[in-house]
Amino acid sequence: MTKNSGEPPKPITKAERDARKAFRQVEAEKAMTEHELAQKAFSQNRERLKAERLAREAAAPPPTKPKTVQGEGEMSGQKAGPANQPQLGGRAFSRLHEAGFIGRQLRLALFTSVTC
Repeated sequence: MTKNSGEPPKPITKAERDARKAFRQVEAEKAMTEHELAQKAFSQNRERLKAERLAREAAAPPPTKPKTVQGEGEMSGQKAGPANQPQLGGRAFSRLHEAGFIGRQLRLALFTSVTC
C-alpha cells in the first residue's frame, strides 16, 4: 500500500526542483571524488606490490631442473613426473605390493612420484 492512496501527487515547485538538482550534483561530485581516491589508492598499492614481487623474483635463485629417477631398467634416466610414471594411491600401492605385483624398480618409481 502507498501512503497517498487515491490522492494525486503534490506538484513540485521550481525551488524544490532546483534544490534537488543542486543536491544531486553535490552528491555526484562527492561520489566521483571518493571513487577517484579509491582508484588512486588501489593503483598505488598494486604498483607497490608489483615492485616487491619483482624484487623478490630478482633476489631468488633460478629454478632448478626436475630430478631424475636413478636406478636400473627402463625407468633409468627418465624425468620424474606423471607422464612417465603411473600414479597409485596408498591403498592400491599397498595391496599390489603385498600381492607381489610391484617389483623393486616400480616401487621406487611409484614411491618417488607419490611423495613429490
